Amino acid sequence: MVKPNILFYLLLLLAMEAYSQEMKESIDIKFHGFVRADAALDNRVNLESREGFFIFYPLAPQIDKNGKDINARTNFNQWAMTTRIRGELNGPELLKAKSFALVEGDFTGPSNAENNAFRMRHAYIRLDWKTSRLLTGQYWTPMDVPEALPRILALNTGAPFHSFARAPQIRFEQNVGRFTMVGIAYSQRDYISPGPQGSVPDYVRYGVIPNLHYQLQYKWNKNMAMIGINYKRLSPRLKTDSLLYTDESISSLAAIATLKIETKPVSIRMQGVFGQNLSDHLLLGGYAVQTEDTLTNIRTYINLNVASVWVDLMTNTPKWQAGVFAGFTKNMGTNELASNRFYGRGDGIDYVYRISPRIQLNALPLQFIAEMEYTTVAYGKHDAYYQFETSSPISNLRWQVAAVYNF
Repeated sequence: MVKPNILFYLLLLLAMEAYSQEMKESIDIKFHGFVRADAALDNRVNLESREGFFIFYPLAPQIDKNGKDINARTNFNQWAMTTRIRGELNGPELLKAKSFALVEGDFTGPSNAENNAFRMRHAYIRLDWKTSRLLTGQYWTPMDVPEALPRILALNTGAPFHSFARAPQIRFEQNVGRFTMVGIAYSQRDYISPGPQGSVPDYVRYGVIPNLHYQLQYKWNKNMAMIGINYKRLSPRLKTDSLLYTDESISSLAAIATLKIETKPVSIRMQGVFGQNLSDHLLLGGYAVQTEDTLTNIRTYINLNVASVWVDLMTNTPKWQAGVFAGFTKNMGTNELASNRFYGRGDGIDYVYRISPRIQLNALPLQFIAEMEYTTVAYGKHDAYYQFETSSPISNLRWQVAAVYNF
């Protein structure tokens, strides 16, 4: 005779199996991605990541005792580690919403020492109601607008003129006619702010308040206009050098505007940013120590202001496509006097500009792309307001080709 408790568990297992089978029938899983092979030639050493497939701008001259510039070195490299795979799951209706989940990764690894290792890019859950949407997980930061990203070959996606960052976040969207209101709270993980302890996510973590962003989008046909404002609070130190408790913090703001226009012959995408302390978005900027108490070692901090603008044009012809990207970013300095103790990127840079034409052959699912990227950066010595009276430009020319097989 079967005991009652055993019978209960058998019935529970049967019910779970039936429910699991029902769930499997209502789930649709698809895999997409691409295999990509690149080669690039530079005429100078650059500030770079991952063996040079991600470059920002050329390094300043480094003159040896014989008057030779060590950084004036032509270099060539090839890679396939940007090959990408994405799994998409369309699930059952949950909480009266369509459910969706996505995991995407590539083979660039979490660091230079682990190139070719698989690493996560995006991983999120999304619930879609009739006029609203909730996303939680890792995704592009709100400074990166997926519908209006520059369509360039370079993996930097326009950095340091255009933001390049993904982050753990909670994102809510509400549609009202053609308008979409977006509110986002996000933290830092792979793209992080530097500080006294190096580049770690603890500065946002102990700042308690997550990065906050609000944006308003207006969409018509295939076009879009967007404005947004971003708030960030960092806590650079938990203790002073003399091991005293401190609650130092620094807050920063950024404003962003994006426009995408789609016509039959050409696609136009552009963006402008004016903000503070944006190095975690792979832009120029950061923050500096403003004051430091000689007795307690407690500090105050001040933001470095940066402005950037870019535009990307591309033809919409089906087989052959041509495009050009142009970007400019300027160090706007600080609002008050600051010390030379700086945390961020590009405090010795006055401005950077780039022009990058490209051509693309579509033999779908195969694509062949060639791009020339000309980047100029002006290095100089700043004053106590991080302003530059004089600066000297230096340039790099990159030739890059790639074959991409989409699936």
